[in-house]
Amino acid sequence: MTLHFLRNLGISQLSVFDEEIVSFMKKKLREIDWIYQDNVFLKAKLQERKAAAELAYYQAEAIRKGIVALEGEKLTHALWERLKSRGVKPVFKKKEELHIFLTYYVSNWEAILPKVLKSFGKVTEFEWRTHGFDDRSPDWVVHRGRMNEAMLVAFYEAYKRQPVDVVVGYLSGYNTDPRVLNNIP
Repeated sequence: MTLHFLRNLGISQLSVFDEEIVSFMKKKLREIDWIYQDNVFLKAKLQERKAAAELAYYQAEAIRKGIVALEGEKLTHALWERLKSRGVKPVFKKKEELHIFLTYYVSNWEAILPKVLKSFGKVTEFEWRTHGFDDRSPDWVVHRGRMNEAMLVAFYEAYKRQPVDVVVGYLSGYNTDPRVLNNIP
């Protein structure tokens, strides 16, 4: 970010030495408590502002497309009706007894997910980058199908050992072919 900022100021020819100086300066500034705290506060505020803007955008898009977002008891009722229409009769378990299938990649904060989710029960992980699938590659969508197949194999193996109660992960259309979700019981 600092290098990007400097380049925007017209300082475009930074040598490796200059980049080392900038890196050193950033490290030293982080060691000054009030600068570190102010930086954390500012970044948090900027993230909140971005999140609020994105939420407003998606709410406006939903309204424009006629999508009604349910909340509270209406959402709970709609979910129960959906389960009922599919013939699903939920069995309530203590939170420590759940079997969670976590499908994700570690970019930064995601590394904490398995530890946090373990407080709810057994966690079976499928971290696709450790299986050789890189969603950052330019031809990711070509290889996504193989990753989805590997994920389903891992899911069914976990399910054989103990039925999976919850699937948690990055299940967007970019990472997971929507048809794959239909194969998860």
